[in-house]
Amino acid sequence: MLIAVSQTNEYYPASRASKKEKYFCPACRQGVVLRRGGHNVDHFAHQSKVTCTGGLAEGESLNHLLGKIALAEYYQKYGKVQIEPILGKIQQRPDLVLRRLDNSPLAIEYQCSPLGAQRLAERNFGYQSLGYDVLWVLGPEYYHRHLSTALICRYWRNGQICFYLPKEKHFVVFSNFYKIDFQRVRFHRQIFANPAFEQLIPTMVSGPIDEGTPDFVRQRAKLTLLLAQKRVDVDLVAYLYQKGWRLDQIPTWCLLGRQFGLVVPNWHLRLVLILLLMNSAKKCLAISALNQRLERYFHPNYQKDCRQVALVNLYQELEKVGGIKVIDGQIIVKKLPSFVSE
Repeated sequence: MLIAVSQTNEYYPASRASKKEKYFCPACRQGVVLRRGGHNVDHFAHQSKVTCTGGLAEGESLNHLLGKIALAEYYQKYGKVQIEPILGKIQQRPDLVLRRLDNSPLAIEYQCSPLGAQRLAERNFGYQSLGYDVLWVLGPEYYHRHLSTALICRYWRNGQICFYLPKEKHFVVFSNFYKIDFQRVRFHRQIFANPAFEQLIPTMVSGPIDEGTPDFVRQRAKLTLLLAQKRVDVDLVAYLYQKGWRLDQIPTWCLLGRQFGLVVPNWHLRLVLILLLMNSAKKCLAISALNQRLERYFHPNYQKDCRQVALVNLYQELEKVGGIKVIDGQIIVKKLPSFVSE
């Protein structure tokens, strides 16, 4: 285990403990001994074979132990840090709890091993039920794998995800995610040896960066292929057919998207928006009502604030090409982008 309790009931990380003192397991309160030296990371071990249900990291990976120690040392600059405190009301124990200068608690989890979406949601709910803010910092096991949109949305915070790499001894932050259809997710990568606190706990929503250009010819060819393989929403295809259109004839504006966090391709969201506006009998729609129709196309874990920003950007983009006019929370339909001919 990484942390033990002293005779005065204070938490001590193994890296700062003394072999002259007595320490106890924070979970079962049995005696533990300090193991130090050789090739092992400093740690505590139970003095005798006991059944301890605390699970205080005796089976943790080397990366997890090193990362947790480094994070504790980094965050202590910004308040009081507790390592592996037991939150009895919810029977959870975060890797770290930071009591910031305003006394607000931040639960910090250093995640190296796989964690299911349901378990992640349960842990977040537990911390939030106590009024704890939550920050997930990912380890090298996540950093060196391909991250899907679902996984990014699961761990991100206000537009970015944070990694700590114990071997390299630095933080890496991915931000400004964007997604061009039929391409991989792209993002901005920053490396910090000693970042400022706000760089790891952002309060502002990041916007997309203008890199990469959609290949319209390739995209239309891909749409033709999807149509032939019947890998498109059949109701959408049928609706277009009734109107005399094919999927690969959608307006070019629909192929310009680079929005991240969707459960559908960008072209799908944009096409749905165009069709909703075309079908508006009043030629005037409330933005709030339109948002309710379109928010379903975002990943469930994509933050609500980020969804709203994304939709505002989408309406502004359509307004720039003369398709609509936004006035006082209303969208007035003007001249929408047209479908392309044969």
